[in-house]
Amino acid sequence: MVNKTGYLQKLDGILNIMRKCQLEDAVSNEIEKLRDAIDEYAFRILIIGGFSAGKSAFLNTLLSRETLLKEDQAPETTIATELVHDEAEFIEAVNAKGEKTRFLIKEGDSLSPKDWRYLIYHVNSPFLKTHPNVILVDMPGLDSNISNHNMAIAQYISKGSAYILLVSCEDGTLKESTRDFLWEVTQYPQSITCFVSKSDLKVDRETAEVAETIRSEIAVAYGRSVPVCNISVFDEDFIKKAQDVIEAFDAQTLFEEKYRTAINAVISTGQAALSTAADAMSLDLQTINQNISACTKNRDNLKRKLVQEKAELGRKYDRQVIPAVLEDIENALLGQTGRLTQALTVSGEAFNACVNSILRPILVNSAQQHIVSSFDEYIEHLDLNNLMGEDNEAVRQSIADGLELVRSYAHTVQENARKAGLRQGRGRSYELITGAIAIATDFVSPIIELAIVFLPLIFEVAAGINQKSQYEDLEQKVRNVVIPEIVSKLQPQITAAIQEMRDAMLEELQANLEETINAQEMALQQALEKRQQATDDFNAMQDECRQAIKRLESLRE
Repeated sequence: MVNKTGYLQKLDGILNIMRKCQLEDAVSNEIEKLRDAIDEYAFRILIIGGFSAGKSAFLNTLLSRETLLKEDQAPETTIATELVHDEAEFIEAVNAKGEKTRFLIKEGDSLSPKDWRYLIYHVNSPFLKTHPNVILVDMPGLDSNISNHNMAIAQYISKGSAYILLVSCEDGTLKESTRDFLWEVTQYPQSITCFVSKSDLKVDRETAEVAETIRSEIAVAYGRSVPVCNISVFDEDFIKKAQDVIEAFDAQTLFEEKYRTAINAVISTGQAALSTAADAMSLDLQTINQNISACTKNRDNLKRKLVQEKAELGRKYDRQVIPAVLEDIENALLGQTGRLTQALTVSGEAFNACVNSILRPILVNSAQQHIVSSFDEYIEHLDLNNLMGEDNEAVRQSIADGLELVRSYAHTVQENARKAGLRQGRGRSYELITGAIAIATDFVSPIIELAIVFLPLIFEVAAGINQKSQYEDLEQKVRNVVIPEIVSKLQPQITAAIQEMRDAMLEELQANLEETINAQEMALQQALEKRQQATDDFNAMQDECRQAIKRLESLRE
């Protein structure tokens, strides 16, 4: 389903080209990190549905294990569960710090979301064995405890997942919790397919009618048509049906988009080192030494300039970015006042679910849109060409690609958010799930999980209003009292998380720029050594560097 061979061979090719010129150290660390990331990459498919939709039965049947996952769990006990292939069977429970503890499979039912962030079931399953790069995820039910659902959604937003939505044929229509989920998922760059489960409980004519109803309702809630088909765990072709849907997801495109920018950045770093080495071989020893000193000076200038601009960036965040995100949150809630009011008349859980389904995508997309805008301005203020004093075109290209590596994820999310707003008649391309780094979403995720913390207090305010007000007055009070209270309570957490996002992206920028300088300095040192040795094949080595630059360019996508 995901072919990694091409990109792994490309990394080997880059390293071999650099090794022939004795400059492999300029890219070896970056290549090693990328190779590890590619080796560990897996395409996650999230199995979503309300309680009694048959999620656990679906997975048990697909994995040929009747009792692997407990069916009909209580809402408060559900926890996100990843299913991966392993000859040895066991469970890894992962806590909030990312620490893992091993348990026996039979102990799985006793593990609680109060203690563990998610579970990883290592299962010896024929299906998983033939799909080694696929991780199936049994998600908490859409009707589950909201903090559990928030935690699970936050964890997987940045991982480029696809969804399989299960809707019970017995329901005959979409539940409100499923409609809320579909509205929310339009805000993320994901792909989705729907199974109408338990189709054996109705005759063919009725199941066909239910499927058509579900297809129409999804199109309204999701903004576009998605594949919908009937399925039952008793179907003779059950595994083939499920396998066909899973293999239809464009996992290869997702994989390639995720790592293309990073590989191109490594190519540019290598070309910068080769170009610097080739140019230096035409210089005398004194000039080479002067250029080495210039590298050290550039590094010092860079650090000083980054500190200066970081202070200004911090002031801009306080004055513009954070207020803009809070304004987006308030506007999103105000735009859904009707939904919030209706939910408030139903129950506290319904109100909480509605608020969270509105907040999650706004927190992700708004924060990243405003941050990428401010970050672009920050990079422009650095004036890197003058700062680095670099007239080597390959080095300039390496710097530019390093910046693109940092920008790429946020730019993609910004585009996704724009397209998500054009829901009428517009499909969103699955290829838009890209990004060499996912720093921004990693830091937004804690906000999503924390969003629920204050909602019980907010609901007390809302419930008091509901008790004292006629329905016609309730919407106005939701708008004027409840929504401002939500924004006020979230402000400290949002501020802290956005500041962390800013600092993380700055660290990534500095690391990329220093990597370029280090590669340049390494090339100069090698040129110095060769000049001192006065080897007979000096011109041949210079020509080899020039040819290596062209060979690296042929690997670029």
